[in-house]
Amino acid sequence: MRTHKKLVLAMLTGALVLSGIASASASAALPEFKTSTQIRGTGGEVLFEQSGTGEWTCTSTSLKGSETGGTKTASLTITFKGCTFGSEQCGNPASSGTFTTDTLTGTLGYVNKSTKAVGLSLKGAAGETYAEYECESARGAKTHVTLSGSLIGALTPVDKATTHYELSFHQLGGSQEIKKFEEGLEDPFEMKFGSASLGVVGVNENEAIETEKTSEIEA
Repeated sequence: MRTHKKLVLAMLTGALVLSGIASASASAALPEFKTSTQIRGTGGEVLFEQSGTGEWTCTSTSLKGSETGGTKTASLTITFKGCTFGSEQCGNPASSGTFTTDTLTGTLGYVNKSTKAVGLSLKGAAGETYAEYECESARGAKTHVTLSGSLIGALTPVDKATTHYELSFHQLGGSQEIKKFEEGLEDPFEMKFGSASLGVVGVNENEAIETEKTSEIEA
């Protein structure tokens, strides 16, 4: 009888342990997209700021790509329009004032896990390069510009079925508000202007994202 009780107790203990491991594993996988769907987005004015150098602005943006259900990842590109640096036009080509990023990998992560604050990190899918374009002065001199590293924006809502997300990047004086996820390393967003590395650049940008199918970020 005692042997039987010990066996039952051992089985219950094992089940609880396995349940705890499964729960912890599921929690570790979050946050994640629950649905695979196409996404599109638009945004207003964008500000790029580098402390000590100046500001670059674009008048609007458009975004397109997809998110993969059951994962943390999305794939997308962002097109910036009406871009200038002082009196210089910037784009690809510079005279167009328009440039499109490389294909970016978007990765979900916790900005604050206890409050379920979630962010989306954007980084070049093929390497360090986020985008490349050129700026042209009134005299026709052109300078090649490279953006690299990753950029993290706050993504809302979470734990809610929706077809609309808000992705927001905020900075002050060239310093990005969200520099890294709670469980992650910092990967500074930097600009190279010609052969000169300008260092860390801050970005103010807001994207209103629409999903083709009803979607949800589980946090």
